[in-house]
Amino acid sequence: MNNQTLDLNMYLFLFILYIIEIFFFFIGFFTTGLFYHYGFSLGNVSILLFIGLLLIHGIILYSLYLLSYGIIQKKIWARKFTMFFLIWASLWTIWSILIGNNILINAIILICYIMLLLYLTSPTVAIYFSEFFKYGKYILYTRMVKLKSGLILPIFFFSSHHPHSGKPTQLPKGYLVKENPTSHMPYLKKETQNLSKNKTISESSTNNNRPVIYVVNHSKDSHYQEKWACRSNQQILSQHQTKKEALKHARILAQKRKARILVQNIHGKFIYGFKPRLQ
Repeated sequence: MNNQTLDLNMYLFLFILYIIEIFFFFIGFFTTGLFYHYGFSLGNVSILLFIGLLLIHGIILYSLYLLSYGIIQKKIWARKFTMFFLIWASLWTIWSILIGNNILINAIILICYIMLLLYLTSPTVAIYFSEFFKYGKYILYTRMVKLKSGLILPIFFFSSHHPHSGKPTQLPKGYLVKENPTSHMPYLKKETQNLSKNKTISESSTNNNRPVIYVVNHSKDSHYQEKWACRSNQQILSQHQTKKEALKHARILAQKRKARILVQNIHGKFIYGFKPRLQ
């Protein structure tokens, strides 16, 4: 059953309910129902009874308004509220049957109430009132599947009709909706992958824009007095006897200049392939 058919069925549900309530509480109640059965008439009503009738029928009208609003707007509470109203209305028909008032008519109305109640408990109506993610004519469903390893995981899929298994659900966090360009069928894609990729590119771009402090090994170059040096692309900043001392000073310089440090390895290369420019 597609969504459009379900919407039409719910409007038909409201129409039938209104017909029954108008007939039972506002027409039959005063002509052949409980009001007439106990010997009351509209021309001879006490003030207390009049107030009671106004209160009861006011509650009925307001309840019909509330459940109509809830059903049309697909509010979650509307389903349970309508079921409670139908049960309450059924008690009036049972009362009428027990005292022998229009048994056949009241039995038919009671059967109608029961059928309306059963319809509200159906899975399709439960979907109508549930909160779910919708993409065009497609509804997002989920169900649990068991892998060969024994692990049980949820899967998500879109469908334009009620599937054999699965229930409607909200869009899970960390996912985006994509559409197949050929079939135009929507599907979910993890958002974290794109975010991670963008984050890596952003970090790489940021790092490339930062100044660099190179820790260089001059042990094979006789032009330098010390074995290690800290330098930028343009000049030597300091010279040190050991690598440890050079790294310590490079960290101080990097902190002051908000720079990154690249250390020369045994092959003479630096991280990411950077090399200092010669003077």
